[in-house]
Amino acid sequence: MDAKPPFCIKGVVYRGLRECYDATVPGGTEAVLAELRDDDVHAFFSQSFLAGGWYDIFPLLELDAAAARAARVSFEQQVTRASEWQAKHELGGVYRVFLRLLRPGTIGAGIARMAGTYYDFARMETTRVSPTELVVVMHGVPEEMAAWLTLVTSTYVRVALELAKVPGVSVFRSPYKRTGTSEGHAVGEVSARLVWR
Repeated sequence: MDAKPPFCIKGVVYRGLRECYDATVPGGTEAVLAELRDDDVHAFFSQSFLAGGWYDIFPLLELDAAAARAARVSFEQQVTRASEWQAKHELGGVYRVFLRLLRPGTIGAGIARMAGTYYDFARMETTRVSPTELVVVMHGVPEEMAAWLTLVTSTYVRVALELAKVPGVSVFRSPYKRTGTSEGHAVGEVSARLVWR
């Protein structure tokens, strides 16, 4: 039996990513697989994922890079588009009505805490700075994943606020702050400030 990787994400993310690629990338998941440059990542993403299982997070970087090549967009555009799709897909329908009943700060904090349950290595912290401003910090982030996780988390929270009809949502991302090492990787904090009207 293989040892569990040190930085894992729930299998539901990989399952959702396949649906996202099928809906947003020309040629779908098959086109993404064809663009992969790493045979190990190809084999990894070809497996069946258990929704509640824990899987290595690092293949996400190569997968989104391959999706960007297949869609002929930048890596940042692909990650943003996938995060927007995922948020709308997960928070649409009945959840959208529920979101509209909550205050914006409550929504942002709740979504950030929920996102924290997807990762086995990170701790989420939210601070309500004012009635129209929230800071989200993720601690314990491997440096290699910092830009990806900052973009994913801040985009997801932004879309949740927009689905709740919160006006004028803006996101300000802060630079990665290294705080130590874990399992041979530099780790630190990623953060974003969300402001609305």
